[in-house]
Amino acid sequence: MDVWPKLRRLLGPAYRDVWESRFPELREIAEACEPELRAELHRAREAVREALTT
Repeated sequence: MDVWPKLRRLLGPAYRDVWESRFPELREIAEACEPELRAELHRAREAVREALTT
């Protein structure tokens, strides 16, 4: 799952351009944290699957 591209698609093009131009450091942080976020989402999905099967 590519979190940053999905977030960018959820935001409208005009809003996204404004957001990225006003807060470029947040984009850098989001992209840098993406591997950790992916791992956390994977752990959460596994926990939900386990809870649903027990």
